[in-house]
Amino acid sequence: GAAAYAEISYKTCFLKAHYPAEFLSTILTNNSGYYSKMQYMEEARRLGVKLKLPGINKGGFDFAVEDSGKSIRIPLISVRNLGFAAVNSIIDERKRNGHFRDFFDFSQRTAGNSGRITKNAVENLIKVGAFDFTGISRKKLLFDFYCLRSHQKPASYHYKKNKYPGFIIEQYPENQNINQNMEQMEYCRADFTLEEKLEIEAGILGFYVSCHPLQHFKNELKKSGTFPFEIIKSGLFHQQVHMYDLNRYPARNPCKYLNSRTVSNDTPKDIFSAGIVISKRIEKTKDNKNMLFCTMEDEDSMYEAVFFPDSYLKNAKIIAASPFLIIRGRLHFKDNNVSVIAKDAISVEAVKKIKMIQNEENIKAEFFSKTENLWSTAN
Repeated sequence: GAAAYAEISYKTCFLKAHYPAEFLSTILTNNSGYYSKMQYMEEARRLGVKLKLPGINKGGFDFAVEDSGKSIRIPLISVRNLGFAAVNSIIDERKRNGHFRDFFDFSQRTAGNSGRITKNAVENLIKVGAFDFTGISRKKLLFDFYCLRSHQKPASYHYKKNKYPGFIIEQYPENQNINQNMEQMEYCRADFTLEEKLEIEAGILGFYVSCHPLQHFKNELKKSGTFPFEIIKSGLFHQQVHMYDLNRYPARNPCKYLNSRTVSNDTPKDIFSAGIVISKRIEKTKDNKNMLFCTMEDEDSMYEAVFFPDSYLKNAKIIAASPFLIIRGRLHFKDNNVSVIAKDAISVEAVKKIKMIQNEENIKAEFFSKTENLWSTAN
């Protein structure tokens, strides 16, 4: 038995070390493994594998390896409201008549599959960037799609004929409200912001692809006094946080939150650490009470947050409801390992809803003041 496990472990480590994209794409495709898809995607990022959004000409049913093992393509089947039959019809059409030249070519060639490729499915394809290869903004494509469905001409073709591969859009009707037309054009000129795109990805795909999930909350994390856990460890082990390298991390100085001279398990200052909950493990204390060990991940590292019975009981609902947490606690280090003894937890989404002033001198006090109610009422 032990030899068999050793063989499996060796093969797994070998594949992960030498073929990370192939290894992780197979796990993602088969929904195998202990962790969720989001965790495996973050592991891919850590290993230098780029994640790509679904493409109408490249996606399918599987997480596909591209660029000679340097990237993984998210499959079309991951797009909400796009079922097996719809994806199959798109793949069949590509095989029969080649790649789709643009969105309008796609609309024409799949018009007979409206029962399988629904309006919501097409909207979601546009929103997650399946047609980004055309060079047209997603907002503009959405507007053109609505025009096609309502048998109107897109607003951007008001003054003269414009040709797309496949067909011509005639001159826009003279009796159209020009002011309304220009407003629509102005709306389409700017694409979705990165923050909007990340929210769309989370809603339609169920995970973040364009960047690390915590990037979505970077402004809130900066204002709230959190900083990467790697910085905490560097301060602890290299200089015991007697003086930190302020030139390297001027905006995220642990010295603000830790003792200015020494750091130990008795350090009275609280620190704030954000992360994604990777795994949770409940253990019993000597008094037969539950305590929780959370493996957390931020953009740079992984660390452990420990909730003793009282804090676990107080924060259990928050921990169960949100994978993105800001933890307030104290540092604990033993045998060169650093962990957080957690006192409280709130979701990053809750902090995002707080409007804080921009004066850097008052940010910390403002955050403490406004989040104090969250710490006490969210649990």
